[in-house]
Amino acid sequence: MKEEGKPAPSLEQRLAEHADLAVGSLRRLRRHEPGEESLHRYFATIDNYLSWFTEQRLLALHYRSRSRMSPTRFLSGYDHTREILTLDLSSIARLMDKGSRRVYRLEEGDQVVREEVEKRHLLNLVIRETQGDAPPTLQRWKIVMSRSRIVDVERVHAEGPGHEDAAGW
Repeated sequence: MKEEGKPAPSLEQRLAEHADLAVGSLRRLRRHEPGEESLHRYFATIDNYLSWFTEQRLLALHYRSRSRMSPTRFLSGYDHTREILTLDLSSIARLMDKGSRRVYRLEEGDQVVREEVEKRHLLNLVIRETQGDAPPTLQRWKIVMSRSRIVDVERVHAEGPGHEDAAGW
């Protein structure tokens, strides 16, 4: 609860608090395993969930750009402009784990081949655009990247003006 005179905690502070609570609960659970055999399944489920939760990290970045164009500045024949935004993900990539995993695949002739694959991370990019009094356009992009490169970029959702047929995109 927010106390008078103090600002509300940020999302990052609240997530850190929840992660600390989960880690504390996980430690207590691991110290006091249940004696009854029937409770071991529940214990394992809770242990797996809390382990997963404490490994998750959420980083939310927010960028806002606002521009207004004067109609008198346009050359005749032009009715809109185009803005291109370039995101440099190298600073985020440096924060990612350096780990790699082994992947096994079957080649022709029933030969098993082992490959090292860098750990991958999923980023969700949400874009909201408004033009004048028109309803906003929303897009969500899935970016899969490792520490060294962008592996895949895929648009997973779009709605708003100009995206009526985006369901099959």
